[in-house]
Amino acid sequence: MYHAHVYFSHHQQQLAEDIRQKLLQSDFTEMKTYPLVTKNVGPHTKPMLEINFKNNDEGFIEWLDQHRNGLSVLIHPLTGNEIADHSTEALWLGEKLDLNFAVLGCTT
Repeated sequence: MYHAHVYFSHHQQQLAEDIRQKLLQSDFTEMKTYPLVTKNVGPHTKPMLEINFKNNDEGFIEWLDQHRNGLSVLIHPLTGNEIADHSTEALWLGEKLDLNFAVLGCTT
């Protein structure tokens, strides 16, 4: 299982919602999207759209890269090691953003 986090600033919120709506109308069977999170939560330092997906068998990552409209996307596995999941095991589409690792118990 994986998480994708599509980050947006407040003036880009409609771009993120457009991605969400396209996903809701898509044929991806192993994907779930959630309402936009308009505040910083966990290690995320910008508002975001969270998407859960099982694997990339349906080409989800490539689709997201083509439809992200310039927004940064963090894709990470769910292994139980949140620090590694959000850093060494992470894939970025677009600009890599800073995360707040202190909330995950990491001070470096």
